[in-house]
Amino acid sequence: MTGNTAGKVVPFTVPFRYVTENLNGTVDVSYSVTRGTTLLGNSIVRHLTVGSALELTAPSVKEANGATLNPVNARDTLTVVVPTNAALLPDDKLKVTWTGAPGTPAEGSYTSDEWPVRDGWEVPIDNRVVAFSLGKAVTVTYTVIQAGVESPPSDTFTLNVQAMPVASLAMPLILEAAQGGIGNELDLGSFTGDARVTAAPWPLIAAGQRVWLRCEGTASDGSDQTITLATGTEVDSSEVTAGLSRSIPRAELEKLLDGSELKVVLEVTFNRSTSESEAVVFPLRIYALANQAPFEHYTPFTNGDMNGWLSGGIVAIRQEAGNYYCRLGSAATQLSTIQRNIEGLRPGARYEFSLLARRGAGHEGLLKFRVAGHLHEPSGLTSIWRPFSITFEPTHETVQIEIFNGKQQAENQVTEVDDIRIRSL
Repeated sequence: MTGNTAGKVVPFTVPFRYVTENLNGTVDVSYSVTRGTTLLGNSIVRHLTVGSALELTAPSVKEANGATLNPVNARDTLTVVVPTNAALLPDDKLKVTWTGAPGTPAEGSYTSDEWPVRDGWEVPIDNRVVAFSLGKAVTVTYTVIQAGVESPPSDTFTLNVQAMPVASLAMPLILEAAQGGIGNELDLGSFTGDARVTAAPWPLIAAGQRVWLRCEGTASDGSDQTITLATGTEVDSSEVTAGLSRSIPRAELEKLLDGSELKVVLEVTFNRSTSESEAVVFPLRIYALANQAPFEHYTPFTNGDMNGWLSGGIVAIRQEAGNYYCRLGSAATQLSTIQRNIEGLRPGARYEFSLLARRGAGHEGLLKFRVAGHLHEPSGLTSIWRPFSITFEPTHETVQIEIFNGKQQAENQVTEVDDIRIRSL
């Protein structure tokens, strides 16, 4: 080098035969610097591929429909498809890059490990990146590594990731509601203790996503009431497979107005943002809340009190060892009955009708009762007090109950009843 060339680019001319003799191969290029006979240093070695420049056309995504990806289709796998390239050898390697839209967290982009061409042109990548790009456009490229030398990126494939379809998200359920949560009513009288709301795992669920979960209803004074169950809480690893499960304190549910609506609201940030404004709103679950005190109508006939039961035929209140009971006698021309309208029932709820019964001493006995229009004739009536019961679901708020002692023209039929009870279950 001279004073005129120092500090400038120094060209080296390589005879063309070295190009032709190494066509479609690789060469190592380096240089050294000496001063006189003293070696001052060696450059790094550059590995070069000799031949035409690789044409790397844009890849595609297997789970997409053209340039559009429904995120549900990537709930299990995400695969980048590299176009077949005759210029690549089995030992060459591919490296795929998924780049999220501007502003996407680092977890929303991904570069694969080196993938040997011999293993195929479909390169699997981590599908968790999809959750960070809902409703956005991402870019997908790949590079080729030959003899340790990595090519420039391929042409870019722009992929439009759709928003998460609401239809793919399951409604949250309160398990204590009718039909295991899929029914329309939550009856506080049908269970004891706290209730529990659950949500099945959703597509692309991942640890670190944020959850907002609450129940919205109306307080007994008519004001709005919110029961907060989760506020930006992280999904943990166990919930990825089991889904969400949160307890709803019974004391909070009992503050709500009977007959009002109870809404279960679930929101999730798939991109793990702590901002609720970025959350996806799940389908709304609405229940009709039944918040009545447990129902019970009890008639022990104490001191001869019929408690509203109307009698027909030969009916009398008797006493035995301090216990009062009702005696239904017999006649040749009519039945002996007692009947009553039971009011304040909730249509569709479950109730139990029960009583104690026996046949009169020295008489035959036959017990029949009609509840909400359905006739029952239990067997097993003896001279000893025995319990009899049935369950029923009224279709109206008022149900008529009738108790009678058999049939007409049976003068020896005497049936005695006590402790008549109708209660909610």
